[in-house]
Amino acid sequence: MRTRRSGTESGFTLLELLTVMGIMLLLMGMSLAAYYGLTRSAAIDAAVSNVQSSIALARQYAITHRNRTHVLFWQDSTNAHFCICIEEGQHVGSDGSRMLIINPPRWDNGALGGNNVYNFTSGKYGVVATNSTCELVGSNPVTRAVMTWNRGDRYGWALGSQTHLPEGISYQTFQNVTFNADGTTPVGDCVIVIQEPSDLAAPVKKRITVRGLTGKIVVEDV
Repeated sequence: MRTRRSGTESGFTLLELLTVMGIMLLLMGMSLAAYYGLTRSAAIDAAVSNVQSSIALARQYAITHRNRTHVLFWQDSTNAHFCICIEEGQHVGSDGSRMLIINPPRWDNGALGGNNVYNFTSGKYGVVATNSTCELVGSNPVTRAVMTWNRGDRYGWALGSQTHLPEGISYQTFQNVTFNADGTTPVGDCVIVIQEPSDLAAPVKKRITVRGLTGKIVVEDV
């Protein structure tokens, strides 16, 4: 003999369904929030890790090659960049003359500039007059544009092309880092602060400190 479900029983079943759907929506919202948190932290963590490992690489290069090495930082309205450069680098001019760039650093708008230039061809001494030109002293002084020296250039000065931080990640402050041939730094502590976009709620900031003299790298929250 069949029995018919009462209206009360049918309503209770619908209530259960709505309850389960509500719980599922709640869990989905929590999962999305957790996923956003993971992806958000991944960007700044990747930036910090990249800069930290590059600084360590520069120090290792300085020690193993017995050559002062620099990590140069630069930032524009859209990206934050850095590049590892060695103390001495050569370049061949368009007229075939060879130049030796020493005692950097400067990293401006993607161009590497040094404080001193030696013209191998004439054997004369010259200086970098501005950020954009090199004045080489010789029998016929000439002016050349400062170039970006990349790894593919056999007379390259940079150990690699400039590196960009993840989109939206920027420097709050930075100092170029220099390592002597023994891995020590010639100045006091160098500080680089990397930050998330300011329009985020409670943007995260990380400070990388390269200790003076020892060259030890310390990473901490700001």
